[in-house]
Amino acid sequence: MDGTPADVILFVSKHCAPCKMMERKLEQMKDEFPFTLTTIDVEDAEKAGIGGVRATPILRIKNNEQVCGDVEIDDLRNILLRNLYF
Repeated sequence: MDGTPADVILFVSKHCAPCKMMERKLEQMKDEFPFTLTTIDVEDAEKAGIGGVRATPILRIKNNEQVCGDVEIDDLRNILLRNLYF
């Protein structure tokens, strides 16, 4: 991270297939909505003292909503709209 707070933080692990799917969906959403995305490996998060990640993928949005697991693209779109623009 460059010091600017991200709108969306995605916690992933290296061997997690749902994490990879979620990353692709979020990258797709960036074409529709302007938001900053930071992806953090859970091992790096633990080393940096960011706790509370017990499963992956975890999506944290700037208003502190948290979503666990892979979600459908339409649900992801609604989550982003609700949390970033309303």
